[in-house]
Amino acid sequence: MGGRVPLMKSSGSKTSDAQIFTGDCVLRGFLISTDGTNDVTIDLYDNTSASGTELCPTFTVLGANLYGGCMSLDVSCRTGIYLDITTTGTADVVVYYHEGF
Repeated sequence: MGGRVPLMKSSGSKTSDAQIFTGDCVLRGFLISTDGTNDVTIDLYDNTSASGTELCPTFTVLGANLYGGCMSLDVSCRTGIYLDITTTGTADVVVYYHEGF
């Protein structure tokens, strides 16, 4: 029999910079919704602040697109996941991850 499959968790809706998780984890993906006008750019770090090792390239969703994101990333994190959001409008970002490796 195979090993236990880890339960994927969600950060819930984040509208500003936030610590998503602290400790060993795996970044699975993210979804972004815009206000329909302003671009939204996010950076995700393996850290407890907006610095250090980036987990994936900077990702931007143009405001007119309303939604964007990326799933199935499978990026291992040692320190945790920190979300940095940049926009002149409003945005909702949900980060998906699971604890441990």
